Amino acid sequence: METKTRDEDVTGSRQRILAAALRIYGEHGFSGSTTRRIASEARVNEVTIFRQFGSKAALMAEAVLTPPAVPPLPVLPEVPGEPAVELHAWALSLLEWLRETRTIIRRSFAETTDHPEVAGRLHSHVEKWNDTLKAYLTRLEEQGRIKCSADTEIASSMLVASLLTDGLGRIELPKVFAVGPEDSTARYVDAFLRLANYAEAEAHAM
Repeated sequence: METKTRDEDVTGSRQRILAAALRIYGEHGFSGSTTRRIASEARVNEVTIFRQFGSKAALMAEAVLTPPAVPPLPVLPEVPGEPAVELHAWALSLLEWLRETRTIIRRSFAETTDHPEVAGRLHSHVEKWNDTLKAYLTRLEEQGRIKCSADTEIASSMLVASLLTDGLGRIELPKVFAVGPEDSTARYVDAFLRLANYAEAEAHAM
């Protein structure tokens, strides 16, 4: 019969604590995520939480940097081939993550002012999407397929905003989203490419 080493036991309890903290945060927010409640769900002694993390704030700040709170961040190709196809797959992956973590993301938006040390870390994930898009557009410009301008910045912001709105609101507002996720995401990407002055988007739409 196998016995767990102390390191394996600590690692297992740590993962359970992080998972419990993340789920409870999504349901009850920072204030409602008491260490007693987290300890009970994680099946550990409350003292274990403080021994491993030091404080509730430190625990929550780390919890939002663990799956499923961390998005997959699929990589866009270093050498763009078919932007409409590549961006559609990328956007669909992020949309799926938003749907799965919407309670956590909503909670973080609501608590940005009071608990920026937690919410800010979640928001950094979304900021990376914008950075990824801008880098991809720069590579398209280097290929001579677009010419970056002020509209390019707006295009990136609009695509991120569209994904956020869809991912966080589709289930609760079904009448607002009459088109299915895959089709709507394709349209978001098409609008993004048009606004980014991607000439081939016009030909693709014809």
